[in-house]
Amino acid sequence: MLTVQSPAKINLTLEVLAERPDGYHEIRSVMQTVDLCDSITIDENGGPSRIEIHTNQMACPVDEKNLVWQAVHWLQAETGFDLGFTFRIEKRIPIGGGLGGGSSNAASVLNALCNSYSLKIGRDSLIRIASRIGSDVPFFLLGGTALATGRGEILRDTLQLPESHFVLCNPGLSVNTGRVYSSSILKRAVEQRGVDVNLSEQFLAHILEPGRFEYMCNDLQKAALGPYPTIRELLALFSELGVSNTMLSGSGSTVFTPVRSPEEGELLVKKLEIAGYFAECCKSIGRENASHN
Repeated sequence: MLTVQSPAKINLTLEVLAERPDGYHEIRSVMQTVDLCDSITIDENGGPSRIEIHTNQMACPVDEKNLVWQAVHWLQAETGFDLGFTFRIEKRIPIGGGLGGGSSNAASVLNALCNSYSLKIGRDSLIRIASRIGSDVPFFLLGGTALATGRGEILRDTLQLPESHFVLCNPGLSVNTGRVYSSSILKRAVEQRGVDVNLSEQFLAHILEPGRFEYMCNDLQKAALGPYPTIRELLALFSELGVSNTMLSGSGSTVFTPVRSPEEGELLVKKLEIAGYFAECCKSIGRENASHN
């Protein structure tokens, strides 16, 4: 039996660029793993190539729609590795919250099986499998801080974010990413963007400075507010609590803010919980801890 921790991510920047012929958008995003984690227990089940998934969340699929199922399926197809496994996923990362929980689960299982069974698969082949499963999965193979481009699957190494603390707050809402990307508000923003504007590079240029979080951005934030007024209400609550530097992670619905200390974070968490929201104080995870748990 093997147990691995599967971390969430936040998007410190997310710039939406041109729409691609395949219907996806090109993006540019500084991504960061944080220590809000799902826990995955892995057991051999004796069945050749059999994949079983159990979870504590009814909203989490347990069939081929689960990205862990897809990860094992494609790993078996690539390597001929035919052991069967049972996965027990203890979900703490909100589902559909823009924190990459499903993608992280898939990457954590890929890393765990490759390392534990010494599978002979090159890094390029592993990244190709990860890209087939989902745009965020390659990032979670790496973890820490990275710049994602393309659909999100092309990664560039960057300076690593100094240890930082964040409060994450989820309104209990699962966002349809496609609905946000199809927003007319987003389309106008993409059309108006200057080709020489690169907000992600601006953030990275200041990543070691105390004021780095003033350079956070997310093009999807305004686009998500129309179809999901609950997010607007959550942002308004942060403002009422005196918190101005808030950001949507991914397409939402989770909103996060940097805090100066865990103590400050816990005070804010209590206020958000009193208002009826799920909230968690987290810290950034460096690369050495994010992808090899």
